[in-house]
Amino acid sequence: MHPILFHLGVALVPSYGVMAAVAIIAGLLLALQTAAQQGLDPNRVWSAGVAALFFAALAAKATAIAMHWQAFKQQPLQLLSLTALGGSGQGYIGLAVGTVVVLVYSWRHRIAWQGMLDSLAAPLLLALAIESIGCLLAGSAFGVPSHAWWGIQFHTLYAMVWWGTPMGIPLVPVQIITSALDLLLAAFIYWQGNWGLRTGRLAGTALLGGGIAHFLLQFWRGDVTRPAWAHDVLTTTQLVCLGMMAAAVYFWWDWPEWHADNRAPAA
Repeated sequence: MHPILFHLGVALVPSYGVMAAVAIIAGLLLALQTAAQQGLDPNRVWSAGVAALFFAALAAKATAIAMHWQAFKQQPLQLLSLTALGGSGQGYIGLAVGTVVVLVYSWRHRIAWQGMLDSLAAPLLLALAIESIGCLLAGSAFGVPSHAWWGIQFHTLYAMVWWGTPMGIPLVPVQIITSALDLLLAAFIYWQGNWGLRTGRLAGTALLGGGIAHFLLQFWRGDVTRPAWAHDVLTTTQLVCLGMMAAAVYFWWDWPEWHADNRAPAA
């Protein structure tokens, strides 16, 4: 598509980097709204989100370097870029690291971690929806070949060299589908936040809906491999998605201690 958004003299401004920045800003701004929705201090949620993003980006970049070392070796300036931090492998590693940071932050500041995760569920999905458009522009996270009407083609050398994206072949627009599903799920969770549900269930909805959606979308991804230890049936991401769906059951279970403070005092 358009991996380079525009030029500033000799400097190149990548589309993915710009969209990643937009995703971060949009997610953090929404977090201010969802924090108030959950009765948390918006400043605390903002700080937790910034810390999680910082360490998640470091983890994702380190994973990207390990996975594409030869490409980084040939173009060392890419070490400083935001390009494609959200690939299939590095994206989930970054997400895991970011979650750990949020949990540690909540523990240190004595904030209910379930409520913190609830506050960040919709903002994270909104950010992922915008990030998927960045992947579309960069040519990464591409789909499998398709002869249907919705097939899209890439013609940029950058995408072919960096991601192995097929050139001139109609592909399933999996980035657009991913973005639309994440955006719809984010809107649903934000709306669900007004229902007065027990703390933790918004995070559970995000885990369940996101796990199902991304599990199914993996069948349309053309840039994934199925490891031998998974018997060439499922991808690593799909196994992670199964774990997300299992975790959703935990969040939706009616744990009495999670809402003990909301019970009416004994007469």
